[in-house]
Amino acid sequence: MFGCSMVRGATRRQTVAILLTLCACSSSTADDISMPRYEVGSLPPPSSANEMLPEVSVKGPIVRFSEIMYHSPSEDPHDEFIEIANYGDEAVNLQHWCISGISHCISEATNLDPGSFYVLNQSEFDGNLSNSGERLTLTDPLDRVVDVVEYADSDPWPPQADGGGASLHRMMTMRRGVGAWAAGRPTPGEFFVSELEQPERELAISEVHYHSVDDDPKKAFVEVVNVGLEPLNLNGWCITGTSFCWDNSRTLQPGSAEATVGLLGWGDLSRSGERLRVVDPSGAVHDTVAYLDSGNWPALADGHGASLHRRNLEVSGEEPGNWVAGVPSPGVPNDDSEMPLIPIFKEVRYTESPGSSEPITITGLAGDFVSVRLVYVVDFGTEIEAEASINDGLVTASIPPQEEGSLVRFRLIGKSSEGVEGTWPIVGDGMQYGGTVVQSPPSAATGLPILRLFMPDEIWAEAKDDRDLDGDEGYQVVVSLGGTVFDNAKMRIKGNQARYNKKKKWKIMLPYGYETDGGGLFRNSVDQFDLLPAATDKSFSREALVADLQALSGGFSQEVFPMRVERNNDFLGLFMYGESLDQEWRDLMGFSSEVYVWKAELVSKLKPKDLLFSDSKFGRHYERITKDWIDDGDVLLRNLISTLSSLSDNEVVSWAYKNVDVPQVVESLATMRIVQHSEWQHKNYFIAFDPADAKWRLVPMDFDLTFGRFYQSPCNSKCDEIKAFPYLEYPKENRLAEIFLTNEPFRSMVDRRTRELSEIFLADGYLEQRLEELLSDMKEDATEDRMLWGAYGNWQTMEMAQDLIVRDYLVPKRRMYLGAQSVLPDAQPSEVTVRIGQLSYGTDGRVISAEIENGLDLAVDISNLFLEELNAVVPPGVVVPAKSEVLLLFERRPTTKDDGFAVFVMTED
Repeated sequence: MFGCSMVRGATRRQTVAILLTLCACSSSTADDISMPRYEVGSLPPPSSANEMLPEVSVKGPIVRFSEIMYHSPSEDPHDEFIEIANYGDEAVNLQHWCISGISHCISEATNLDPGSFYVLNQSEFDGNLSNSGERLTLTDPLDRVVDVVEYADSDPWPPQADGGGASLHRMMTMRRGVGAWAAGRPTPGEFFVSELEQPERELAISEVHYHSVDDDPKKAFVEVVNVGLEPLNLNGWCITGTSFCWDNSRTLQPGSAEATVGLLGWGDLSRSGERLRVVDPSGAVHDTVAYLDSGNWPALADGHGASLHRRNLEVSGEEPGNWVAGVPSPGVPNDDSEMPLIPIFKEVRYTESPGSSEPITITGLAGDFVSVRLVYVVDFGTEIEAEASINDGLVTASIPPQEEGSLVRFRLIGKSSEGVEGTWPIVGDGMQYGGTVVQSPPSAATGLPILRLFMPDEIWAEAKDDRDLDGDEGYQVVVSLGGTVFDNAKMRIKGNQARYNKKKKWKIMLPYGYETDGGGLFRNSVDQFDLLPAATDKSFSREALVADLQALSGGFSQEVFPMRVERNNDFLGLFMYGESLDQEWRDLMGFSSEVYVWKAELVSKLKPKDLLFSDSKFGRHYERITKDWIDDGDVLLRNLISTLSSLSDNEVVSWAYKNVDVPQVVESLATMRIVQHSEWQHKNYFIAFDPADAKWRLVPMDFDLTFGRFYQSPCNSKCDEIKAFPYLEYPKENRLAEIFLTNEPFRSMVDRRTRELSEIFLADGYLEQRLEELLSDMKEDATEDRMLWGAYGNWQTMEMAQDLIVRDYLVPKRRMYLGAQSVLPDAQPSEVTVRIGQLSYGTDGRVISAEIENGLDLAVDISNLFLEELNAVVPPGVVVPAKSEVLLLFERRPTTKDDGFAVFVMTED
């Protein structure tokens, strides 16, 4: 039936009423429920089972989960199954027994004799087994729990069972947990004999190069080797997990290798981990590999010059101990393809932040180790060997108590029964040692999070003055944050003019293969971050305030907050944690992996004169951040500049609707107006083009010269003057920004969004309260910082500098934007009405687009509005012009000319 409903949604302060007409579609239900069908097999006699499980004394029926196929290599859920076995010496009737997790009960009388199996196929129960993990509980008719298994697709559970062709097999009847299970070939209804070797096959993966050192995806490859006895025609063979298949006759001799260099598609090999299968023309799986870029996998293969090389082609390709990092050698098989696996320490635990009287205890699972030793280093001393032992598969080692504040790093070293050495951290890992820091009394009263850096004085003396490093170059440093120590991290000076300040701006890079959320401090896990020095901000507040506004608005944002930084337990300074605007940040902001990004430097305004630059000079003005392996002369950006200079005012609006992310640019202009970013007209911005929706975006960055601070001669960025400007036309010298500041309806959009954000952010008392909070958090550390580093210009305390922000910037800015003489539109009424008009649907019945119509004589800001019936949130920066409409798209795609003002909208999960 059809009906109308009135929906209200808040855009933080205002209410927008939406008149919405939707179709309520009835859902169909299935009348036929097929009864379960079971397969029954036989276990070996109880005596054989007892040989496998000597700890079990079999009395009466013993019913257990015995096998679970939760992720079939075919990806077809119908190939999944659960097997139950009776390990006892008496039969049992399974009628009214239940398995929770799949919500299935056995309704028919089903006798399970001693030594027999009961196999439940996926097609015979509702839902399916989760590929990521599941808790299954077996209960008898009296609702008593008989068995429980909670499997997972991650370590320490065997990865071969996660789509690698293996299933989970119960190896220890009376035990629960991961130690009771092993991976092996599926044997529903049959007894399982443990085996590590692969089944007979013809083609195996021998090398994987998933991330080249220059990020060029065309250099990625998978190498396969003919492990059969006869020549093999590769035509029709495929490597699933990629889009690649051999589509012509190519004969591979026994023992020979073939690599897919230059043949894989963009993104075929994930840089964070992938499951690859070699499939013959009939669809049979001959080999499976499931690699990762972290954990027990060599991180040096993740963009640091190495590829993954397989040690033994006869052993599972999903075992991390079967792979090492080495120089890429496509098409050249290894000299020895039957090397034993490298033993792996698992579940290593150690005492974190011990007291000075407390020993540091290290434990772990021994795996195939028969001997083990531990070496440790205190601060920057030499290695010391400590006692370590193996007892019943558990490694235990201990380090004597150390002095307060000591950095203690350690490494486990062991040998397997085959004489192969393994370590923790593993060889090829980014870290050489694990570690911890011994507790010490705080050196100062601070409520800030503390970042501890450890670097020898002689290295620091060089690092603090080296202004010439770039990219991933840096000096070795040990980082301690959130209770975790990262050995073999790097740090370097960064910035342009900031490199010459007394107090430097730093880039911190974690060791290869590691990320941190700072012990819960960061909004997401990162592998690098910046330390912003506030060298040009005596209030220590500006960058944090910009981050506050970005978070409030809901648009692109950089996380910033204060940290106390120490080196070798001595105060280094009060810094701001600055989220790196890198690939992880772009992922978080919703950019696709194919995005082109340039960073504007020097004086770069997207003007026609820039087209006269040589490629090298153009690159200095517009630094290529992504896809720099493509030698295309920056043709995309050059074409943009050419287009911007050739369009008339009438043409440019239509062009922008189709080719620019209008809400994003509106949001950036509005937020930067309010904070008065004084440099992003000509530098300190990203210009980005994302092929996923064929849209250009303008993203501001570097926020120290905001809130009245600006660059001027002769003191440059170190002037004491603070001044508020109307700023309504800035940065129109930037050609892309100019479109939105000089053409309707874009100007009215920017003005409306500026006014609505100002109503919150510039409201009386709002920023004053926030400044008080920042002062309370940082006052003591700020005073210590100024004593150590000094400051530019006139002497000021942090509080004095904050007072100047209020007096010289905030008060006059309020008058300009919110006062009686404001040239911005009046505040949006507390309740306005726009209409959701025509909806279009896909073949599956989902809404794929919706029109929002504004029949009013004023532009209406509907940023962040939740559309309940569509289960979607309108992006920030969406302002519907007066007497206009906007098309909401629920599938990200390039827009057509007829789409007009079209916006991609994410539905809520």
